[in-house]
Amino acid sequence: MRICFVNTEIFAFGYYGGYGRLNRVIGRELVKRGHQVNVIVMPRQAEQPPVAQLDGMTVYGFDRTLKTFLFSNGKFRLPEADIIEIWDPNSLIAYLVTRATPHSKHIVDIADPWDKQDFKDVDTVEHKRKSMNPRDVAQRFYMDRIRPRLAQKVIHKADAFFYEADYLLPKMRSLYSLKADCVFMPHAVEIPAGPVNKAPRPTVCFLARWDAVKRVERFFQLAGRFPEADFIAMGWAHDKEKDRQYREEGSRIPNLAMPGFVSEEEKRNILEKSWVMVNTSIHEGLPQSFIESSACRCAIMAGVNPDNYTSNYGCYVENDDYESGLSYLLGNNRWKEKGEAGYAYVKETRELNSVVEKRISVYERLVKNK
Repeated sequence: MRICFVNTEIFAFGYYGGYGRLNRVIGRELVKRGHQVNVIVMPRQAEQPPVAQLDGMTVYGFDRTLKTFLFSNGKFRLPEADIIEIWDPNSLIAYLVTRATPHSKHIVDIADPWDKQDFKDVDTVEHKRKSMNPRDVAQRFYMDRIRPRLAQKVIHKADAFFYEADYLLPKMRSLYSLKADCVFMPHAVEIPAGPVNKAPRPTVCFLARWDAVKRVERFFQLAGRFPEADFIAMGWAHDKEKDRQYREEGSRIPNLAMPGFVSEEEKRNILEKSWVMVNTSIHEGLPQSFIESSACRCAIMAGVNPDNYTSNYGCYVENDDYESGLSYLLGNNRWKEKGEAGYAYVKETRELNSVVEKRISVYERLVKNK
């Protein structure tokens, strides 16, 4: 089959997020199985070329579309595709590609739909809605007025929807008019082969970009209050000045390591030795970092609880009391029991090969019904 992913990020070219990582892994596995995979993505960094080869996929940078696709009668010349999978329906790129491919089957993957409360939550840390900076004003206009209309047009054309957590269904139906089948499609993870060796000393890690919404500074505060444990903050801020400020702050905490951006092998090593993975974000869907951490038998501690994932496989923190949550998990080795339960869950429901095969079966059914 010819499959085209449309996304706002891919895990490469200087921009590294969990959703882009998942997109890259799924695409790689489809290529291994003999499918042709193209990715149309909105470049986040200057080092992304107009066209690139990545794990057997061809990746096109959308903001260089005039060079890449050229216009023909008001439409883009896109790679021929049997399946167009939209990983973010709210973007201009999704709308334009959907319009330009009427003869393809369209799947919309809805992983983190935002309602009014989500915007309010994020605004508590980003403060952009109160800013009069012209860029922030333009972004607010896009988010409030343009983005919802684009999403509705993309969703109206969809032949199927993927969702990865049950709590998303009522939210999706309240935000969008869904006219096609909704298919549970869990986000996949590669399960480590062999035993996982945890560190002898309590070890707590952070796995996320150091953007404002992720609140890495809250993780730093937690580290300062638990000198008997080792803390590792993976990631970095894309804003270089903000990254420098964070690292200067973190350098004053003796039990905190800040390795920056790490390779997949390094990330796996850190997760395998960690007891607890902490997520301090003000807003999340069901993050890929939760799934990856559970695959390495880490307990999860977070202030979000999608599908009761955090409470089932770790500790759901309320009122920002991460200190009490960590004390609870470290006491009586509760982290170990929760980590084992999370591992059993992801192994049964989110193992990479089984998820990829499930995805292919949906693609085949849609193409057969053309």
